[in-house]
Amino acid sequence: MSRKLLKQSTIYSLNHLFTTLSGLITFPLLTKNLSVIEYGAAGLFTITIGMLSSFNKFGLQQSIIRFKPDLTKDELQSNIFYPCLFLILMSSSFIYCLGLFLSDYSDTLLFTSPAMMIVIASSCLQSIRALTENILIADQRSVLLTVFSLIYRVLTLSTVAIIILYVNNSAIGFIYSILLADIVLTVIILGWCYQKNILTSFKVKHLNMGLITASLAFSIPMFGNEIAHMLHAFIDRYFIEYFISREALGIYSASYNMANIISSTLVGGLSIALVPIYLSTWKEQGLEATRKLLSDVNRIYLLLSPGIIAGLYLVSEPLLTILATSEYAEFSYLLPVISSGIFLFSTNVIYAAGLQIEKKPKKLFQFVLESAGINILFNYIFIPIYGIKAAAFITVISYLWMTVRMYREGRRVIEIGFDYKLFIRSIVYSLVMIEIVSLVEVESKLVYLILCVLLGAFIYSSLIILVERNVREFVFSILKNKTV
Repeated sequence: MSRKLLKQSTIYSLNHLFTTLSGLITFPLLTKNLSVIEYGAAGLFTITIGMLSSFNKFGLQQSIIRFKPDLTKDELQSNIFYPCLFLILMSSSFIYCLGLFLSDYSDTLLFTSPAMMIVIASSCLQSIRALTENILIADQRSVLLTVFSLIYRVLTLSTVAIIILYVNNSAIGFIYSILLADIVLTVIILGWCYQKNILTSFKVKHLNMGLITASLAFSIPMFGNEIAHMLHAFIDRYFIEYFISREALGIYSASYNMANIISSTLVGGLSIALVPIYLSTWKEQGLEATRKLLSDVNRIYLLLSPGIIAGLYLVSEPLLTILATSEYAEFSYLLPVISSGIFLFSTNVIYAAGLQIEKKPKKLFQFVLESAGINILFNYIFIPIYGIKAAAFITVISYLWMTVRMYREGRRVIEIGFDYKLFIRSIVYSLVMIEIVSLVEVESKLVYLILCVLLGAFIYSSLIILVERNVREFVFSILKNKTV
């Protein structure tokens, strides 16, 4: 792995560490102070904000990263940033009018006037921030992004705690707190970026319709890709509410949210840092250097992901008991299953590299759409029969389809090594770890959780160092340098 990637991914991982710490505080705050039904409604509001935020941007935020190396700052902002800002405002207005119309035909919580206004306003603000943050990502300003993320986590945690504990402990109270944090952070980011000349004013002389057309041609398939991704990730929540109950939605959302917190912490930083770096490596050093970079990252995934999933299998029940309640812990088996699907999805930042390099967003869209179709169809068929466990396993199946399709097509451009033997060895290490750690018997859930984490990490890392020569040599080289 290159030093540049290691540095950037470490900084972004710090960003995700803040997200995790915030999530680990907010998660029990909500699960212990809201009813399961209200928690389910809060989750529904959150994912709706995310989906509308994706819709608002029309995929143009992806064009910022892709076209940044070829454009001046003024060209980038006049032809991509500001047109997309205009689209966000128009889209939000249209969605609000559409919501007013649909509210006459639906009595769901989403279409009540306060909820609709808050959800649309938050999605608009998050869309605007996403544009600005992509400019910072393209400039590789990872430290600055981490600072802004920390500010947002502190704001969100503070507003959620104050409103839920002292003002309104309901789903509506929760999204009010999210809106307040979104307003404050958006003002801070935009104000700072304009003051530091990272964002400049719109300049008509830099307007280029050919460039706008090119960015739209790239972004529209990416827009479809993003919407399909969102449908893929969240449609099961809507099916669960419709076919089962809002209480089942709350239970499922808790495991899904915890899986997202964990995966975001462990691989989120690497996922964000990797794309601009492998694009830069491709441009500056060519095929072989890019192939080696991606293959090295892939080996890290193959080595560590089975151990992480096995660890979640061991600790899911005490983890949810401590951070939530026994109602959620009863379905703790969902956590490692959902996490498996999310980790599969995270590998696509590697396997889709060839399609990104060759600018083939239509292929990306095709594979995501196929996977989303499988997800929607299977959820529609099996959730009424098997309940929320069907949704968890379908998440894994559909993401596996997407991963295989992207890997097979991406290797036509760049051959990324897939060490099957390493992956099998990693599974064996995981099984050994499960067998040994399962012998631990402690009455206290907290003590059991801590012992499982420490003992499991020790066993897994010891097996890797003992058996994997490359890892052993890397560890010894670090120890040798520190003793010199």
